[in-house]
Amino acid sequence: MKGQHLLIFFISALFFMTGCKEDAPPEGLLPISDMTEILQELHLIDAGVNKLTKIPRERDSLTQVYYDAVFRHLEVSREGFYNSYTYYLKEPELMDSIYGDILDNLNQRLPLEQERQQKRLGNREPYEPEED
Repeated sequence: MKGQHLLIFFISALFFMTGCKEDAPPEGLLPISDMTEILQELHLIDAGVNKLTKIPRERDSLTQVYYDAVFRHLEVSREGFYNSYTYYLKEPELMDSIYGDILDNLNQRLPLEQERQQKRLGNREPYEPEED
């Protein structure tokens, strides 16, 4: 009887330890620098496409075309990206770091984009809707 309790204890401990084990990184995990670059581009695509069209089917189709172009350009498979993305979602500290880097990158690009837009508009002020 004592041996049976000991066996149950070890089996329970084994299940507990394997259940608490963190997920191992998937094979082909994209480095944080690559994830940062890809996510930044995908978010910029989302913003641009949402500005172009409000028709859901058209928006989704355009988004997929642009996403595929990013994946091809960076030589990353869609599956590899999503496997890595799923892993990083389970690692909040790493995901916070990725999005912190994205925000830093975008803040660095903002003055250049504003200058480019101003050159494109000439002396005209950019349109800003009136607030009620």
